[in-house]
Amino acid sequence: MIINSSISQRAYKMRRPFTVKDVRVDKNFRQVEGGVIEAKGIAESHAGLWTDPHGSSLFQTDIITKSPALDVRAYGEGVGGGGDDTVAFQATFMEAKAGTYPRKVLIPNGNFHITDTLEVTSGMVIDGSNKSIWSGQYGADDKPSCLITFAPTSEKDLFHVHRTGGSGLPYASNTNISNLAIKGNTTGGITHSRHALHLDSVAQSIFKNIGIRHFQRGHYAINAMSNRFKNVYIGYCSEDCFYYDVYPPSTGTASTSDVWDACIFRETPLGGIIKKGYAITFDSCLFETLGGGVRIYRECGVVTFINPYVENVPTVSDGFVWNMGNDGTTNWGGNNLIIIGGFQLGRDDMYGGKTGVCVEINHCSGVQIISPHINKYVIGIASDNVANTPDNSVYVAAPAFYDVTYLYYQMAGKMWGSYPTGTLDSGAINPKTYGHSIQMVGLVTYANNAAAIAGGLAVGDFYRTNADPDTVCVVH
Repeated sequence: MIINSSISQRAYKMRRPFTVKDVRVDKNFRQVEGGVIEAKGIAESHAGLWTDPHGSSLFQTDIITKSPALDVRAYGEGVGGGGDDTVAFQATFMEAKAGTYPRKVLIPNGNFHITDTLEVTSGMVIDGSNKSIWSGQYGADDKPSCLITFAPTSEKDLFHVHRTGGSGLPYASNTNISNLAIKGNTTGGITHSRHALHLDSVAQSIFKNIGIRHFQRGHYAINAMSNRFKNVYIGYCSEDCFYYDVYPPSTGTASTSDVWDACIFRETPLGGIIKKGYAITFDSCLFETLGGGVRIYRECGVVTFINPYVENVPTVSDGFVWNMGNDGTTNWGGNNLIIIGGFQLGRDDMYGGKTGVCVEINHCSGVQIISPHINKYVIGIASDNVANTPDNSVYVAAPAFYDVTYLYYQMAGKMWGSYPTGTLDSGAINPKTYGHSIQMVGLVTYANNAAAIAGGLAVGDFYRTNADPDTVCVVH
């Protein structure tokens, strides 16, 4: 533990104040190395139990009160030296939450090995030494200064954030975990590292500059409220990157108003699942090389994606990017899905071709899709079941489609808004849907492009196929 503390005259009833500077002490508050005590410009070094220049002892409680930061290296021999650091970390965490006011835990530069869960409660601050996000995907130049390797022998979570009971709101609040690189383990094809962040009734907490790899899932939350995730990278998980669960399954409290800001989700079977959540927002996040994007249950409402960047999602041909309403049992009143702007690229040049569905809805109302760029998908916007999607329940404004086979599927009468003619640059559309903005009356019918040319149409003219779906095509 590093002690840097200014002790007031009043606090210790001394004739003059003094300062403890740069002192490293062990868990019994005995000097390990370094440090001075200064009083009126006179510096003195002391061995053993620290005293002030007049002989009064500094007790453990005094130092904790004045210097809340606890360094994990002070709670075990050789911490970060390659052995199991679990006991030292758990002792530090226990000390940090033992007093009336929680203290900050410092995790310095180094590689640390943990094999059991670390319990985090209200007010605790866990601060590593990484000052930027770590992803582990950019080779030798992408090395974290502070890395925790979590290698349990059975399924366990790394950070379990939860309340401690008692009166008041049923939340752990004002927790902060930041500046860490976290890596799980896979042994014999089994990932015992379950959740990097397990949030159980957590509110108004911050998770920032965290890189997470090789867990079953990076984030798992029940009953979360108003938390902030900033510059969090989650990748190479065996199930999904984030998961909002509900407990009990049918009547549990929803998670609300969490915000993910400039986060990255990649190389995982599924970006995330939201089983019961309201007003959850993803702002300027990247979703890359995922089997599927985000699956949102019918019990959710007002889930918003602002300016997302999507690339190579889904990697499976029948997958989706944004899916709302296909799972779950009971509709929430509005179950809105809101997509504002962003660039959705189904396939980059390396993968080639097209893939899946960009936006897929079912049992939905109040859907808003505003100015998205949708590129290289088989279907742009689709209703999984016409009967379950109310008429005029999807508002679409100024979409930009490029190389999309079917702009819409089973959306006849379900959409309203404005569709600029520029969206006809490629692909085929359903006239019954697109008729909101293009006059289809009197359009001639031909089976294919050759038949249309033989029938006298010129390049650039429109015709219908009269097939199912009855698509509109451009002569080329």
